[in-house]
Amino acid sequence: MSFPFTTWIYPIRSPIVLLENPRFILDNARSYEEIQQVASVLKGSYQNQLGSFFPPLAEEGVTSLDWIISEFRKRFGTADAYVGKVLSDHSLETVFESFARIWVLARYDDEGQEEILRRASDDMRKDGHEGFFLLEDDHPIIRNSTQLRNYLSLLSVLIHSEDDEYVGRPILINSTDYPTQRRAFDENLWRNAFIMFAIAITTGDERISSDKLAWTWFPYVNNRLLEVRDSLSQAFGADDGELLMYIGNILRVVQHDAQDVRVRFLLLISLLEVLLTHNPDTTRYNVEDSITRQLNLKAGILVHLQHPNLDLSAMARRLKRLYRLRSAIAHGNFKEIENYKRCLSKTAEKEEYFDDVLSDTYFYLRAVLEQFLTDPEFVRFIKRS
Repeated sequence: MSFPFTTWIYPIRSPIVLLENPRFILDNARSYEEIQQVASVLKGSYQNQLGSFFPPLAEEGVTSLDWIISEFRKRFGTADAYVGKVLSDHSLETVFESFARIWVLARYDDEGQEEILRRASDDMRKDGHEGFFLLEDDHPIIRNSTQLRNYLSLLSVLIHSEDDEYVGRPILINSTDYPTQRRAFDENLWRNAFIMFAIAITTGDERISSDKLAWTWFPYVNNRLLEVRDSLSQAFGADDGELLMYIGNILRVVQHDAQDVRVRFLLLISLLEVLLTHNPDTTRYNVEDSITRQLNLKAGILVHLQHPNLDLSAMARRLKRLYRLRSAIAHGNFKEIENYKRCLSKTAEKEEYFDDVLSDTYFYLRAVLEQFLTDPEFVRFIKRS
């Protein structure tokens, strides 16, 4: 199986199967060969991004990779004996191997193609040739890795702890072979690591677990992850896999590919439409007006079921305002978009920002998805109504 890097860093006692078909697994590097492979990536990225800032090893009192691992082992090894076991062989000479042992990887089935391509590449080099492989969209590596990213983008929306402040934080550290993307991978890989370790080493359990970003640290999201994993597995087994993968595909584009807030917002709103609205009878209704009414009413019902203490009137006004903005973006009405921005509140402690359209839409979308996983027939009934 092949694996991209997640943003999580923690030793896992045994692999966590996320989905059986297609097969996705969260795991650490376990074999000697895999540990060396991951360590090589980490070392290369470190040298590209951070080698000139501080060393892997340093004198006592100076921040170094060795110091971070040692503090991590002290912080978590007392409560979790497995942490101490995994890092028992840590030494000054095995810094990158220690990181490799505790980095959480997301595995997908490459159907043996990764090894085939590696051997073909080695044979080319032996013959004195250099080249690259162009893979079709239906190639197992492309198809299955994309499905993994789709699934994890969906999972991210459902397990985060950021409440109404989530704007699409991904689980995977994205990487491609393009130079600019490779630089971003190197930067994000180690920036994420240092933020995580700084929080874990200096903050107590109670404070971390109550923080909105608790889910970005694996021990504090594990239980929620397993709950959602089981719900998704049941939904995939009940023939909702195609719909969920489509939703995950759009979420992946929003998280990893789209940069413009307007485009991201448009795509997110489209998912609410997919889940909740039907094509109205054009002989009886104005299409756009009908979809607006459908979305406001149906989203309001389902969000209320998940969050019964929300102000229904305020939510209805917000949904109407969001869909009006959606229409302005979809039809290229830039004057109305600018008018929306001008009307954002500047009042102290009640400031509004254009990016709020993302966090609000994610909030409503998550509630609808949670209701779908709880009672899919009811959501389908709402959609048909």
